Amino acid sequence: IVVDNTNIPPDARGGTAKQFLGAAALYCYCGSLVDALQARGASYSSLKAAATLHMGHNDKAQSRVQKISIRAQVTMAEDDADIFETA
Repeated sequence: IVVDNTNIPPDARGGTAKQFLGAAALYCYCGSLVDALQARGASYSSLKAAATLHMGHNDKAQSRVQKISIRAQVTMAEDDADIFETA
């Protein structure tokens, strides 16, 4: 797991807890996806994923995670594409 803040200015970066929350969500999603593919007999050669935390504020102006978006890319044989669609 790599937390990449390259394109985020220092004053806009989240705290360590928020970064670990995103990493945990990503780990959970990818683990579930891999388990679902393996349960269906699908073989894949790579899985790349990234999580983006969407921030907001509560009524006390405290920073809050409002949404976590996950983008995942799976490379697999064309023969298994229909399995992936149902996973």
